[in-house]
Amino acid sequence: MNKTILLFIMFFGLGNAYAQVSLAEIASLVREIDSLKKANKTFVITNDSLKKVISANGFRNKQQSENQEDIIEALKKELSDLEKFKSNKKANEITLVAKSDSIKSLKKQITEKDNEIKTITVSSKKDADAEKENGKNEVLNILVNIYKNNSFDELINSSSIASVQRDRQIIGNNTDVKQIFTDLEIYFNCKNLLSNKYNAEQVNNAKSQVTLIKQQSKLVAALKNNLDNFKTFNEGLNAAIKNIIAIDIKIVAKGMPEGVVKGKLDKVLSELSKFIFDYNFNFVDYPYFSDIVLDIIKRKQPNPDADISDLLKKIE
Repeated sequence: MNKTILLFIMFFGLGNAYAQVSLAEIASLVREIDSLKKANKTFVITNDSLKKVISANGFRNKQQSENQEDIIEALKKELSDLEKFKSNKKANEITLVAKSDSIKSLKKQITEKDNEIKTITVSSKKDADAEKENGKNEVLNILVNIYKNNSFDELINSSSIASVQRDRQIIGNNTDVKQIFTDLEIYFNCKNLLSNKYNAEQVNNAKSQVTLIKQQSKLVAALKNNLDNFKTFNEGLNAAIKNIIAIDIKIVAKGMPEGVVKGKLDKVLSELSKFIFDYNFNFVDYPYFSDIVLDIIKRKQPNPDADISDLLKKIE
């Protein structure tokens, strides 16, 4: 405002030079100048505001630009990764196809090998069955020849009732050895009676069976003789045991002098010796009687007074 007054005085002092300018015009000019100053001030303020806005927008635009660049870079990277993934996927697909073909080829080879194995197995089984059959026939031939080519006495000495029955089952109904098996079974069944208590009915039946044996044999003849004498030996041993029991009743060795003890034992053994020699007793021929005789000796040797009455029951 002071500047306005000063200008006014200056204009007024120059009145001579500018006499033609009226006061109204001067006042108008003053108002216009003042208005221009206000407008200029407003312009300055507005200009500053615009600069701030432009500056702020520029910062935001710069930030946005930087963000966009980051986004673009990120997108480029994702695109690159995607391209790599596509490339890898294609390679993997090729690999999978190759592996699939390889698996199919292997499966085909496995199937072929399985078929080969089945063929070989069937063929091997046939060969094995054939070999087994050949081996079986060979064994059967050997077994048959053993029974055909050995004497009956040799077969008796090398066999038993169990082995004969086993071999007969293996060989089957072979006409070459059928009668031999039958004869051997008769022999062993009849001979088994001599290992048991005497039974008149069984012994008589055995005598009849032995006569059916077709083979020539010394052992069969001996068996016939033993069966014939079975009853006689049973009676002889029965008498010997009764005589020994009578000695036990008559003589008691317990507490007696050694001479009495020895004398009684001698009498007992004498009865047994008499039975053995008088009957020409063979321990091998009559296992049942042999066990009884040996049991008497076993009991009487340490104690001449030992009771043997239970043994009598075994032969009566």
